[in-house]
Amino acid sequence: MSEPLLRGLRVVDLSFWLPGPFCSQILADLGAEVIKVERRLMGDPMRLIEPAVDGTGIRFLLLNRHKKSLAVNLKQPHGRDIVRRLAATADVFLEGSAPGQVARLGLGYAELSAANPRLVYCSLSGFGQGGPLVARAGHDITYAALGGLLDLLPPDGPPILPGLPLADLSGALFATVGILAALVRRGIGNRGAYVDVSMLDSAVSLLNASSAAPLLGAAAQTARYLAGYLPCYNLYRTRDGRWMALGAIEPVFWAAFCRAVGRPDLIPHQIPAAGERQAVIDELAALFARRTQAEWVDFFATQELCCEPVLSVGEALAGPQLHARGMVFYLDHPAAGRLPQLRLPIHLAAEEGAASPPSPAPRLGQHTAEILLELGYPPGEIAELRRRRVVATADD
Repeated sequence: MSEPLLRGLRVVDLSFWLPGPFCSQILADLGAEVIKVERRLMGDPMRLIEPAVDGTGIRFLLLNRHKKSLAVNLKQPHGRDIVRRLAATADVFLEGSAPGQVARLGLGYAELSAANPRLVYCSLSGFGQGGPLVARAGHDITYAALGGLLDLLPPDGPPILPGLPLADLSGALFATVGILAALVRRGIGNRGAYVDVSMLDSAVSLLNASSAAPLLGAAAQTARYLAGYLPCYNLYRTRDGRWMALGAIEPVFWAAFCRAVGRPDLIPHQIPAAGERQAVIDELAALFARRTQAEWVDFFATQELCCEPVLSVGEALAGPQLHARGMVFYLDHPAAGRLPQLRLPIHLAAEEGAASPPSPAPRLGQHTAEILLELGYPPGEIAELRRRRVVATADD
């Protein structure tokens, strides 16, 4: 097995909650050493969110495997000095606070890059580092609302919330892309970079081709086509109250579906006129209601026409396709026991490039002493920093 792709890179992560930690977990899964800088006794607030195991939130455990935890009080000058010394040894510095907050602690890009010109510094925030909303508070729902994502629905229905925080997750992914791109450029020019990623920008970028129509002054009908407007691309309830997802948006798949269910008369109505749309949807709804979901799964099992069951999360994760791809694995955690995890969805030949072996999410301050020793702090000084409540170890 070859070396993990990012082995030898050090990431200092000051972020918390979901977006930043998801970004740094991707980097950790690719082999980078990720040092998670946490508040001295509270840590990442995600540690406290229920459901929890032995006082630590399950979501935290799932987002922070492979990482090391440094528990430090950034309100104290000595605590900030520790992070500066750590940043001087780092390749990447990630922060997810409100714009200007980390800089006011003396940990901004200007100061840290002056001491480490090769540093790639990424700020992941709601609205980015500029613009009229730069200081405004927000959460995933408000970024999705302002970005137009919640308007992608049939014309007569209310806005609906997706089950995933799309703005948060897309922000994390684009922060990862930005960091990796800056590292590639650094390999050419030997200098770091500042990466500014906004979760609102990231949410809007997901619109992609869907945004073309309104940018040109037309209605965003294309986007609505994918949100229950078309009969051929819709969700239908089965006899047992479950659902099937029909995705026969190409004419060849629509024709195959109509023939399979004995309704070739519907082939010309794949994209019906506005006045006929609901009637065709009602026809298909009545058709799907005649069988259970399991019966429809068996019926479509050998046919190529893009119709699959809507599964629960548990059913999806237990499915044979994800099992064959190794997407779900188990990690032994000292408190949580055998904890299911989702692997990085990047497959390389012969498992090359992945971090191995995986390690569970750290206890708060688990690596504080180790990191300080590596930075040159003698044991006596580390003990004094603990006594003065500048840092904490897992034993505190």
